Amino acid sequence: MTLWKAYLDNGKTVELQDKIRKWLWGKDNEAKLNRRALQMLQYDLEQLFYSTLQENGIQAHQFLYDRENGCNRVTAIGSLEEMDAWIEETMGAVSRIMQDVSNLSGIREQTIYYIQTHLDEELNRIKVASALYLNPDYLDRRFKKEMGCSVNRYILREQVNMAKGLLLNPKISICEIASRCGYENMSNFSAMFKREVGISPNEYRKNGGMESPDL
Repeated sequence: MTLWKAYLDNGKTVELQDKIRKWLWGKDNEAKLNRRALQMLQYDLEQLFYSTLQENGIQAHQFLYDRENGCNRVTAIGSLEEMDAWIEETMGAVSRIMQDVSNLSGIREQTIYYIQTHLDEELNRIKVASALYLNPDYLDRRFKKEMGCSVNRYILREQVNMAKGLLLNPKISICEIASRCGYENMSNFSAMFKREVGISPNEYRKNGGMESPDL
């Protein structure tokens, strides 16, 4: 298992999968790998994936057990074929997320895309990190290094920019604008907007998009 982890740590997932597959289908093992043996193999592999993912700032438990994937981990222990398919799918998913994490721009782009496509929801760095299977603190550090601001600050900036654009359309009520920006409570939305812009949403609309002259 130590050798297998070395392959995974060095990004050699194809080679690792090949070694596991040869072991799985080896003449000495094929007849011996009953349901119990396959369950133990799956447990060992999940521990391997878990430790490697955690070391790289990825929420391993959520990624391995809560995500939707093509192969059911419960039925994977039913046969060699199902175990082989589970290993291939899981190994591929682990490889892809490891590559994304190693790429600063990849994390930035995924974070920005998620925020911009979920602005009508209540957002914060914990929710974004959860969607990307990343540790919130880890995500914040990586995002700030690339963007110069925290995830929460970026969310706030995007909400304000969206609100400003929508406020220029008199046909859209401020209540609806608040909802589109992820705020169920209009008072909270108005307070956030005034804190960031210097004037209330109503004043911003009346001024035709002009902000406070003191800002």
